[in-house]
Amino acid sequence: MYCYIAAFFIGTFLTGIAFLFGGLAQIIISIIKIKWLLFLLFGFLSIVKNEKRSVFYLCICLEILLGFFSFFSEFKVVIYYLVILLATFVVTINIKYIFYAVLIGGGLVYFALVWTRIKGEYRDYLNVGSGQQVVGVSRNDALSKLYELSNKADNSESDNATIAFLDRLQYTYHFAKTIERVPAVIPFQNGDNWLQVLEFTTTPRFLNPDKPTIDNSIKAAKYTGIRYQGASKGTSFSLGYFAECYVDFGFLGMMFPLLLIGLVYGVLYRYFILKASPNLLFNYAVAGSFFMEFNSYEIDGTVLVGRLLASLVTYFVCIKFFFPILINIITNFREKDEDSIVLHR
Repeated sequence: MYCYIAAFFIGTFLTGIAFLFGGLAQIIISIIKIKWLLFLLFGFLSIVKNEKRSVFYLCICLEILLGFFSFFSEFKVVIYYLVILLATFVVTINIKYIFYAVLIGGGLVYFALVWTRIKGEYRDYLNVGSGQQVVGVSRNDALSKLYELSNKADNSESDNATIAFLDRLQYTYHFAKTIERVPAVIPFQNGDNWLQVLEFTTTPRFLNPDKPTIDNSIKAAKYTGIRYQGASKGTSFSLGYFAECYVDFGFLGMMFPLLLIGLVYGVLYRYFILKASPNLLFNYAVAGSFFMEFNSYEIDGTVLVGRLLASLVTYFVCIKFFFPILINIITNFREKDEDSIVLHR
């Protein structure tokens, strides 16, 4: 609990300065993920040992609330981790779990539809009409606006919100439009796209001062034929790494890079579960925090590879140097708590 709370404040600080350091931004983002490692570990222990559950529930509420003050809807990340956490304790499927799943799932769908209806106007309010992916208002003002929009959400827009939500959920539209244009309009790229991805992600900016910033909308517009606004307008539309594999190698050829990505994930998962530390529960939290950001089907190939490399470097360094210290700190806290309980009794 103490380590998570400390990581919460450190992560909040690092989030505010991450993109001020250019090439180090990906590493800083990977360091921030350690907060979620401790979130999972805190959640596991509070449920298994039935201790400090009220504190953990309070932390969940704070994480979700503060997530609304982010332009990128960071509250969803908390929900993803909660799903992973709670699913771990499902050993058998019975009527009770089915009832809970339907109840929670229905609540999440309703919440998602309401958010889909209001998020456009809410984000415009956050960036004060600048069109940038920034927050320019105070947290109190943002919360007041969120409450106002939630109350006046027009039910007549529910059909449009449902369509937009389902379209966002399946995210195959870009892939379909890409198939229409490649190779009929644009020829297969024969690996050039992924070569550019590898060159971009493995070349430090100090070696290439002219290295451009990532604008996912440019690639999406090129291969789908849809005129998307880019980062200059505060928006970003990703083509998706599945579609990028198709653009380079076609239907059959795309299976090989996808298989390679899957093999890399499998090898890393096995390594984290068996080697991250001598404690299996801690290792499971490590794996959960590492892989969560790679769950998106629509993630751009450059972002995928860049964050994978940055996360690998960060986590390998942590496994060798930081995690042993962290486990030692947690163990000492635990021993002191147990000693104090014994003395009190």
